[in-house]
Amino acid sequence: MIDYSDNLYKTSIFSKDHKIHSFTNTIYFKTKIRLIERLENWFVLKYDLNIKKSTQYLIEIIVNLIIFCQMITMLWYPDMEIQNWSSYLIWWRLIGYFSFDTICADLNTFQNAFYISISQISASTLALVIFCLFKQNKWKICKLLLVFPTYILGAMSTVGFIPTNLILIITIKYSLFSYSKTDEYVNLTPKEIDVGIIGIILGIFSLVQLTVLCIFREIFTADTRHSFAWKNIKSRSNSSYDMLLVICKQFFVFMHISMNSKKVWYYSIIMIFSGILAFIAWKSDSYYSPIVNLIQISTMLGLMGISLNFLIGIWMDNSGIIPLLSICVVPLALGLIFYWIRKFSLNKPNKGIYLDQHTFELTIRKQLISRNYQNYSQIFDKFSEIHKTSQIIKDKLLVAWEVNYCLFSVKDISLAKIKLARMSQVRDSFEGEVQEQRIYQWFKLNEKNLDDENDFLVYLNELELAKREDKALCKFLLDLWKEASLEKPKISKLEYLVKNSASLIKSVNSIYTKLLKEKHPKSHEIYGSLLQNILYEFNRGKIILDKASTYAIEQESKKIEKIENFEEGNGNILISADKDSLGVIVYINEVAAQILKGTVTNILENNIIQYIPSPYNQNHLEIMKTFIDNCINPEILRTHSWFIMDHQGYLHELHTLIKLTALRESLFFMVSMKPIASNHQVALISKDGLIFCHSDLFPDALDLPNKFLNYQNISSYIPKFFELELFEPELIVTRQTIAVIHGIKNFKKSEVHYVILITDKNEITEWLKKDTYEQREFFGQLINTSIINEHKPSETKLTTDQDDDRIRKRKSNMSITTFIDDIGDVSITLKGQKFEEKESNISFQVNSYNFINSKK
Repeated sequence: MIDYSDNLYKTSIFSKDHKIHSFTNTIYFKTKIRLIERLENWFVLKYDLNIKKSTQYLIEIIVNLIIFCQMITMLWYPDMEIQNWSSYLIWWRLIGYFSFDTICADLNTFQNAFYISISQISASTLALVIFCLFKQNKWKICKLLLVFPTYILGAMSTVGFIPTNLILIITIKYSLFSYSKTDEYVNLTPKEIDVGIIGIILGIFSLVQLTVLCIFREIFTADTRHSFAWKNIKSRSNSSYDMLLVICKQFFVFMHISMNSKKVWYYSIIMIFSGILAFIAWKSDSYYSPIVNLIQISTMLGLMGISLNFLIGIWMDNSGIIPLLSICVVPLALGLIFYWIRKFSLNKPNKGIYLDQHTFELTIRKQLISRNYQNYSQIFDKFSEIHKTSQIIKDKLLVAWEVNYCLFSVKDISLAKIKLARMSQVRDSFEGEVQEQRIYQWFKLNEKNLDDENDFLVYLNELELAKREDKALCKFLLDLWKEASLEKPKISKLEYLVKNSASLIKSVNSIYTKLLKEKHPKSHEIYGSLLQNILYEFNRGKIILDKASTYAIEQESKKIEKIENFEEGNGNILISADKDSLGVIVYINEVAAQILKGTVTNILENNIIQYIPSPYNQNHLEIMKTFIDNCINPEILRTHSWFIMDHQGYLHELHTLIKLTALRESLFFMVSMKPIASNHQVALISKDGLIFCHSDLFPDALDLPNKFLNYQNISSYIPKFFELELFEPELIVTRQTIAVIHGIKNFKKSEVHYVILITDKNEITEWLKKDTYEQREFFGQLINTSIINEHKPSETKLTTDQDDDRIRKRKSNMSITTFIDDIGDVSITLKGQKFEEKESNISFQVNSYNFINSKK
């Protein structure tokens, strides 16, 4: 969990926050910007998301000034019965240009306002009904239909919220009053017909509709805010004050229409409600930015002050005092109040920061602060549950919590990188963006490089380059030694060979020094001083080459029980783990291509499913995705054999090391593999006897002319196959004597049979020796753990129960492992070779022929 200490809090300042701005929920702010654009005939101002913070404050002040002017124009009546009122009509007329009422009248939109309002009411009501119905039932068949009402609701609750409702209220206003435009002011006069009842009905209907929209806006569009949201002046801790402000503004308009004859009461109500709104704005901290909160408070206090001025002017019957107090006294009083509130607000905590935390934090807080790290797998199970049930499904905020937990509780940097890489695959939100930036900053402050795994990819590329140059170097050295051993060597040819050999030796030596010095000191010792050893000590160079050749032969002849990422001769594959290209092979070296019996070109961009044998390729991508979402250890390490299907459809037995890793916003499965030299031939069989797939020499072992037996019945080639005793060798004779072993492996809710053909006579003899039967490791490359010598079989025949028990025990220790088994076991915790984390400034460049970016 992120440390909320003061030190980290103070250092988390983002200078480049334009990305955060683009995801900020600015419903009310953007709506006010739309109001400014509607006034472009009088005031031209365009809004840019990438503007400076000082300009943001300026825009916020201007917007609030315009809203303030709109409100105070509602206080003005052309027929005010105060002395010398007409002297100030021009000043009030200029302010009146900011009135939304005047805009509608000037643009002549009020004639269609009634029909617009009815259409808006019908569309929004229908959208709300459909949306709620689908939201509750979550019908999959209606997912497409959700798009339309969602957009309708989104438009009605965001950019169209204030304008459409103002038009609705203006409809009522102009249904009760006619207007006549003069040079000085817009004169509203009551209509001759009595429409009082209609006006009341429309007013009630509009208020109900406005209330419904406000409720749904709160439910569907209100977002919680993180404590660092105050860095953006547009971010809100709650939206209740904005809705209250809109409702009160509509109420002011409605009062302005209905209280023509009771101006004193009207001004009193405006003054009281404005004071209440200012107090609520001060207490609620609707915006995280204290400056914006002060602007909101000042706007309401200004409206309250001018309302009081009108009451004083009416009481004193003096029109001159109204503009005098409005221009001089009210701004002066507001300045003093503003200074005092600002000083107080900056020193008090924003309650919204603490009260508006997400319910998820409350749900999991006890587990997050727990020091019992041994049970951290249960925490990830809890994360999985929240993923399914929380309102922030697929949200960056939830992924950020997982990253924080990995960093500060589990303390696993590699796992945190994997979780962080999933940020780009989930839904954007302001909270998630803020958390993501904080996490990146934590890595930067703690000098943790997010591109550590980049070293591995650079390693692969440079190793391929070194191997190519090494082969060329060997050719030059052989020619050099051949020419130097002649009685009369050609000096020009020797100069040419020495020059090119020296250049290649320097290149190869520098690459191997960089790649192998820390990882493989023995290999580095062989290659480190190659130039002087060969050129000045011919015998020494011959010994080195002999050692290298012997080492390579020994490695090929031995049964390898361990594999590491950085061993030479590995077949290396990178499999994309991003959601848009899951399972796609994005890198493969030449060794891996040879193992898969294909070329780098025709294997690249294929999906790994093509190389997973049936039936293990069923739902393979879903299982990979589940592992990515819920893994508690990025390493999937196996030292026993692993079966893969080559490009031609044959099974191959390999030693493998599989690891899930992250490189910035990209996830990869890194697979390192080495072939196992074996005389065994294997086939996977369905419960009906159909051959799913087999190794390439499986038909030869049975002396069959057909080289491809897929989907043929095994009983046609091995009679009574299913009657063979499980895990017991059965001798059959083709052109030679071979041992057939019938085994079963559980797969999901069904069983997969497999057959192993052993052609080596010595191994068959060992299998048939009963005194060593229980002690022998059964085909070490095909079982997870060796069979433990629990007892020696007696000379007498075992009973049926004893026999079944023996079979059950052997069966539990035997398996054929495939990729799907490895990634499916998400709870496995094995320690493997971890690449050393260090600061790396190496640019990430991989040759285009063997690496293709998975994000296109």
